[in-house]
Amino acid sequence: MVIHHSRLPTALTDSSDLQQVIPSTVMKSIWRVNEEAAPSKLRGFTLDTDPIKMELTQVTAVIGEYKKSLNSGAAADPMGLYEEFQQKLIAAGDDKIVEEIQRQIDEWRAGNAQ
Repeated sequence: MVIHHSRLPTALTDSSDLQQVIPSTVMKSIWRVNEEAAPSKLRGFTLDTDPIKMELTQVTAVIGEYKKSLNSGAAADPMGLYEEFQQKLIAAGDDKIVEEIQRQIDEWRAGNAQ
């Protein structure tokens, strides 16, 4: 599976929908910031998730397991829970995901003389 920014749902990218719910002064500020922003140094990069498919599935499951408890702050020992969460992420392959993404970015940059 390849993730590409142009495949975002229309609801997230259609400016006419945004203009209906966001005041015009805010929209003008958003447009100005976007027009003045420097292009991303990763523009054109597309992540290939195939090499990390299993790890992404496992990390997603760990996040699902802990999300509610961590977001609510209702845990008796929130720092202990957070440390447990971090250890499970690492065990699920979080580090491998980061390494693979960085490898792909490095490879892409080498071929695109940035």
